Amino acid sequence: MNAIDADPLRPRVLITGASRGIGLAAAQVLAAHGWDVTGVARSAPACFPGTFIEADLLDANSLAELAGQIAGGPPLAGLVSNFGMARHEALIDAGWDDFAALMAANVRPALALAQAALPGMRAARHGRIVHVTSMVTRGNPWRTGYAAAKAALES
Repeated sequence: MNAIDADPLRPRVLITGASRGIGLAAAQVLAAHGWDVTGVARSAPACFPGTFIEADLLDANSLAELAGQIAGGPPLAGLVSNFGMARHEALIDAGWDDFAALMAANVRPALALAQAALPGMRAARHGRIVHVTSMVTRGNPWRTGYAAAKAALES
């Protein structure tokens, strides 16, 4: 994992799940608007508009290390929790262990990183935390655990 670099003249944002899709698009837009962007995912994309940290957010040690870097660094102006994990499962087939694993995978990183960022945001008297969820929270017969986890983030 790399240290989080900071440009003191630009607002800082950390985006999880930033190697592709919504996370990468958010990074590109924020960077284009002058933000100092740090992205996080298991592997870096070919091109990223800022600092990139390769970290497995499902690994407790990697998550704790990243949270420590956030808590010990300059305050973030924004945190975008975009990381997510889904499985193809119907309610009738959802076992408790798999359900609990999806809840932990989708909620634990968002909670840990928000808790790490919040003291700096409070001290700066500014900051935003965005948890990216999904329309599946409104119902999808094949995303039981994922929908429950994303609904937890919405609440």
